[in-house]
Formats: sequence, C-alpha cells, structure tokens
Amino acid sequence: MNAVVPVDIVHGKLHVSPSARTALQEAVLLWADGPATLTLERETVTRSAQANAYYWSVVVKALADHTGYTPNETHDTLKIMFLPKDVALRTGTGQVIAEFVIGGSTRELNVREFYDYTERIRQWAFDTLKVSIPPGDPAWRARIHGDVITEHQ
Repeated sequence: MNAVVPVDIVHGKLHVSPSARTALQEAVLLWADGPATLTLERETVTRSAQANAYYWSVVVKALADHTGYTPNETHDTLKIMFLPKDVALRTGTGQVIAEFVIGGSTRELNVREFYDYTERIRQWAFDTLKVSIPPGDPAWRARIHGDVITEHQ
C-alpha cells in the first residue's frame, strides 16, 4: 500500500501542510510495524488546455491546410518527426526481429517540453514549407523564457 501526499520544497526545505501530514499519519496507522521507504518525486506540470487548443487549432490546422492531410494524419507525422520513439519487436529470447520508429506521446510532455515541441514545428514549417505559424500566447512564452513555469498558462 502506498500513501501519496502533496508537499512543497521551499528554499531547499521540505514543507508538509497540516492536512497532508494528517493524511500521511492516518495512512501509516493501517500499516504493519516494520521498515518503509519514503520517496519524493518532482511534480511536472503538463501542458494546459490552452496550449493544447493552440497546438490543434493553430499549429496542426495550419499544416493540415497546407499539406492537405487530416489533422490526425498531420499530428501523427509531427510526432514521428519531432518526438521519434524507437520500438523493437523481439522474440521470447530477446532477438530483435523488427525495428520501427513511431511518434512519441505529446500527452506525456511537461510545459517546457511541449513549448519546445511546438517551437521546433513552427521553425521547421517556416524553413521547409514557408508556412508562418503564429506563436502561442505571449504570456505563456514569457513564463517559459523566464523559467517560471506554472499551471496557469
């Protein structure tokens, strides 16, 4: 059984809110006596609904309109080009029998990674296809460039 509680790191110190401390203490009451391991993971903020809307309604739409492919075909192509993921099919003994490159998942990108992904696409579209795609929300761009990444993009 795992117990998950939100905490904050402030100036290198761990801060646990009273409600999180209570939730953790209540969870531990159910455990048998013995050793346990405490693991801290850095939370990453995934792209916002606004960033996703920009990607589909501006970036993907501009390229789909230019190339004649559907938005889903365009999205799949962009993922292969800008988020390539190597996949190997193996036998039960581990022998590789086929290798492929597929597109990675944009859902797994954090805010900075998603920003970089859309910027690489915009630059490629301009350089290769002469398609000028407008930038996303200037406030979103400012937060990325200022290294201040919040959920409120």
